[in-house]
Amino acid sequence: MDPNRTRRRAATLVLKSAGFEIAAVDDLRAAIAELQRRPIEMILLDDTFIAQAPDLLAVATSPTALIIFSNMSVHQAKTLFDRSSIALIPHPIRIADYVAYAAMAISLRQAADVGMIDPTVAMELLCVAGKHRQASAVVARFGDEALALMSDLQHALSCQDDAGMRAAMHKLKGAAGGVGALQFMQEVDNMERAMQDSAPSIGHLHALLEMSCAALNNAALAAYG
Repeated sequence: MDPNRTRRRAATLVLKSAGFEIAAVDDLRAAIAELQRRPIEMILLDDTFIAQAPDLLAVATSPTALIIFSNMSVHQAKTLFDRSSIALIPHPIRIADYVAYAAMAISLRQAADVGMIDPTVAMELLCVAGKHRQASAVVARFGDEALALMSDLQHALSCQDDAGMRAAMHKLKGAAGGVGALQFMQEVDNMERAMQDSAPSIGHLHALLEMSCAALNNAALAAYG
């Protein structure tokens, strides 16, 4: 949904050539009609229509990701609508970026369907990183940081250091939340809550970290190759 006719036509052309089924519209009424007519997996929205974002999600007949191209800050966006189904990312510099963003969103949505990834957080992070061709480096840094913190957690466990365990878990949750590794973050949170009843076991976290990083890397690969 874009008011710029030239940009709308160009984006439609490159998305169709990449294998996407597209409905290009320039006003809210036409967008609502398309959403009511058939399932729409994703909406690419120019921020000219940002105030209509809640209306679009309200009429969608299937789970729909809303991607808004905007220079608006996250704080400003939160004052307008609930961002639970929305990714707010910079305007594409090139028309070809529409394809990258769409491919990334679909890959992330597949991971989100099983609760592995928060697609809105991951999309925003990887899109910004991708503009500098650093998406894979961002994921690698998260993986390295998480492994180091898990080592700290294991050390604290062996020393029966409750304060050290809580500090490591808190940092792990922050690192995971920052990249959208939702299931990993929730598992660490569950472990922290259960500490008062039993000592946590972290062996399963390694497999979960590996799956989280794989989902994020798959999204970056789908977008940027």
